[in-house]
Amino acid sequence: MLLVVVTLALAFGKRALVGRLRHSARHIHRVSGGILLVAGVYIVWFWATTLDSGGLGQSSAVLMVERMSSVVTNLLGNRAMTVAAVLAAIIYHLGGLRLGRHPACLGAPGAVR
Repeated sequence: MLLVVVTLALAFGKRALVGRLRHSARHIHRVSGGILLVAGVYIVWFWATTLDSGGLGQSSAVLMVERMSSVVTNLLGNRAMTVAAVLAAIIYHLGGLRLGRHPACLGAPGAVR
């Protein structure tokens, strides 16, 4: 059900979403670089703690990531419809701003009424 809601929201807000993503490409590159840096630090930390423990058992890095993954899965899994509604609202909001139909844009010059 969640996938259907997200797919429909993307289908209706596609033009606006693509326009927003094109304008925010500069920020997307910086964020992706930060994610890549964090992933690299995690890999170094994982291997450092694994080799330090002699390769026996799970390292503290693995246990921490498993705990974080479990928390996120429980938060999102128990609230699937809420997450879908929030994503749909965000896409709708971005689409309304792009098309000039959002209430905040109605007073702007060139806004569609």
